[in-house]
This record gives sequence, C-alpha cells and structure tokens, in this order.
Amino acid sequence: MTVYWVFEPRTGLQAGGALEFAPNLAVPSSAFQKRVKDKASRVYYDGVVRLPKQQAVEDFPSADGSARMLVWRRRATDPVPALTEPPDEVWTLSSGGRVIRHSSVPANKG
Repeated sequence: MTVYWVFEPRTGLQAGGALEFAPNLAVPSSAFQKRVKDKASRVYYDGVVRLPKQQAVEDFPSADGSARMLVWRRRATDPVPALTEPPDEVWTLSSGGRVIRHSSVPANKG
C-alpha cells in the first residue's frame, strides 16, 4: 500500500500543491503529530529515503490544533491521486495529540 497525503496546518489555510507519500500509515501519522507539536518535521515529497538523516526537514510555524491531513490510500498499481480527488480519510488531532482518522467517504446506506 502507498499512502499519499497533504498537510493543512490550520483551519482556513489550504494545503500546498505537492503530495507527500510513504509505504504505510505510521509515517504520515508521526509527521502529523510532530508538525503540530514541534512546528517542524521531515517531509516526504520524494517518499521515505533510505538514510533518515538525509530526509529533508521543513518548518510549519502556522500549524495549530485545527490542523488536518487529507489522506489517500492506494495499491502499488493504482495511479497517484489528483488533489481534486476526494481523500479517503481526513485526519485531525485530539486535544491530547492523538491522530483521529475520519472517513471522508459516506457510509453506504442500503
């Protein structure tokens, strides 16, 4: 599985234009928590590099508790999602800093 995401640092501040990606959900979850708590984290525009010390770090000074992450999950054979495509999940943080995953796909009402 490949996970793609866009970080929105606070309510009203739209995401940038580049998707980040990683091979699992743990990477974006950790990055999300660090960006809000520490106002900085590694960025994954080129995926996860083999030597973590070479992973670029970016500052997120405007990140606050209203931040959210738009997340798309894909199989290796699936195309990269477009930013105009609805995300599979929208992540927020609890007041204690725990990641809360919300499905953005409405439940099937049958």
